[in-house]
Amino acid sequence: MAQEAITEGKRQGWMDRTHRVAHEGDFVLIPLRPGHDPPGEVVEREVEEEARERPRPFRSSFDVVGDIAIVKVRDVERAREIASSILASNSHVSAVFHDAGISGTERRRRLSFLAGSYHTLTEHRENGIRLFVDVEKVYFSPRLATERMRVCNRVADGERVLDMFAGIGPFSITIARYRRCSVTAVDINSDAIGLMRRNIEANRLLGRVEPVLGDAREVVAGRGPFDSVIMNLPHSPDEFLDVGLSVLREGGKVFYYRICDLDTLYLTMERFREAGCQILEKRKVHGYSPREDMYHILARKG
Repeated sequence: MAQEAITEGKRQGWMDRTHRVAHEGDFVLIPLRPGHDPPGEVVEREVEEEARERPRPFRSSFDVVGDIAIVKVRDVERAREIASSILASNSHVSAVFHDAGISGTERRRRLSFLAGSYHTLTEHRENGIRLFVDVEKVYFSPRLATERMRVCNRVADGERVLDMFAGIGPFSITIARYRRCSVTAVDINSDAIGLMRRNIEANRLLGRVEPVLGDAREVVAGRGPFDSVIMNLPHSPDEFLDVGLSVLREGGKVFYYRICDLDTLYLTMERFREAGCQILEKRKVHGYSPREDMYHILARKG
């Protein structure tokens, strides 16, 4: 019954999650928050604080791409601590970098090497596909693996799909892996397009992916109409919304991602409505900062 009790303790708030669960013979000892009693009979035990104290959490502060870990905390010294912990606890990770943010229109990470064996090219696997990623030259987020499969499941065989900010092609290749459709994959980063071509060759696809190098504003015009448009440029997608909608057929779907606060999200939804679109879905994808989250909007034109 221990796991059930722990699950309930987390849900109801009486479990102290700053301390670790301990064992004493055949018993499991669950730390309690002061003034928060669980239901039923409680038998108390005193446990040494040193043995109970939980190590500082670090899992949410880094991503793993292939065999490379990318630490995102601002404090570089803290990043070095996390790097040591990552190498000690993840045998498949061989290199750790610190991420100081993304810069430029080509979305390149500002990385500094922390620990392990230095290399920036790796092979990442998700959703049954292989992706070659150079973490220094292109932007790639492993946190969107589930999101990419969600979009794939919304696309039907025979569709024409536009991926406006395709990067190395994770959305495009996932869709073409499982759907007999045609995907136009655009990116302004020449290194991303080069890796996308390699990734297309590395996977057995049912559909077809056409890599296109250039600014989406300039290379998308005249290529429609598309049945689905993917807009994954979270910090500035509104700058391209008119372009994306202009090549989307009536009744077509747009998969839109944005990092913003709630007020900005609702303003964006209003922009979709003013453009003649129906909002089919609004969903938080993941947290980003104390005030902002990453959101997904699924809209239909017309």
